[in-house]
Amino acid sequence: MNKVLVVDDDKCINKIYSEALRKKGYEVFSAFDTKEARKILETQDISVVILDRQMPDENGDEFAERFDFGVAVPLMITGSDFDDEYVAEKMNKGLIFVLQKGCSVSKIFACVDHACRLSEMKRINKNLIEKTEEIIRGLREAEDFLKQTVQGD
Repeated sequence: MNKVLVVDDDKCINKIYSEALRKKGYEVFSAFDTKEARKILETQDISVVILDRQMPDENGDEFAERFDFGVAVPLMITGSDFDDEYVAEKMNKGLIFVLQKGCSVSKIFACVDHACRLSEMKRINKNLIEKTEEIIRGLREAEDFLKQTVQGD
C-alpha cells in the first residue's frame, strides 16, 4: 500500500486531504509542522509527500531543501502564490507537482497516483541496480577464481 504524508499546519486542509486520500485507499500520515514530518519520514517508507509551502516553524521550501525530494521521495507542494519562475525552479530540482490550494480532489488524486507510480518505479530501479551490482561482484569473483585456477595449472 502506498503511504502518503500530508504536511500542512492548517488542520482543516490537512484533514480534507488526509480523509479523501484514505477513502481512495492510501495509508495516510498527517503532520502539522516540519518537525512532525521529519519524524514520520525517518520511521516510515513514504511514497509521496504533500507539503504546504507556508508554515509557521519552517516553510515548505526550506524543509524540502533538507531532504532529497524528487530523488528519494516524490514531493508535491501546495500553496496559493506560485509564479512560473518558482514552478520552473522547483520542477528542475525534482519537485513533481505544484498545486494551488483549493484545487479539486480529483486533481490531487491524479497527482498522488502519478507520484506513487513514480515512487514505485524508483524503488524497482534501485532494486535492479543493487541486483546488477551483486551480479557484477559475483562475476568478478568468478573471473578472479578462473584466473587463479588457470595460473595454477
